[in-house]
Amino acid sequence: MIREKQATALPGLVMFVVFLAIEIFSVWYLINRLIEREWWTAGGAGLLFAVGIWGFFGLTAVSPNESRVLQLFGSYAGTIHAAGFFWVNPFAFPRRRVSLRVRNFESSKLKVNDHDGNPIEIAAIVVWRVTDTAEAVFRSTITRTSCGCRPRPPCATSR
Repeated sequence: MIREKQATALPGLVMFVVFLAIEIFSVWYLINRLIEREWWTAGGAGLLFAVGIWGFFGLTAVSPNESRVLQLFGSYAGTIHAAGFFWVNPFAFPRRRVSLRVRNFESSKLKVNDHDGNPIEIAAIVVWRVTDTAEAVFRSTITRTSCGCRPRPPCATSR
């Protein structure tokens, strides 16, 4: 059974500045090495530039009342619950959004007869909230997506 665990996440703004500095330095160093005709060190600067670009893919934002479930090479890597801007491992894809807001479902009124044959109207209101995001993503078959639409159960027929 999958249990929720905290993902390793670094502050996104700090990492954005670090990767921006790497990009600026690598472009400057690449131009400098090309002018000096030092091809091997220019190749190293190009490699550093590629690493800096790849680092930007690790930036992710988490909205309030929402969490991100991370997967690393197909296995569960952790969950980010705090709202904010974070940097995670760029290989941690997909980063699935899970809404933590309270939801409700109200059924329509239904006329039924009780044991004595008296007609009564019944209805139900179900209030629910996701508590374990890992289980909601990997074990649940019927949940709402972050866009608010309702997916059909696996056994339902399409209209």
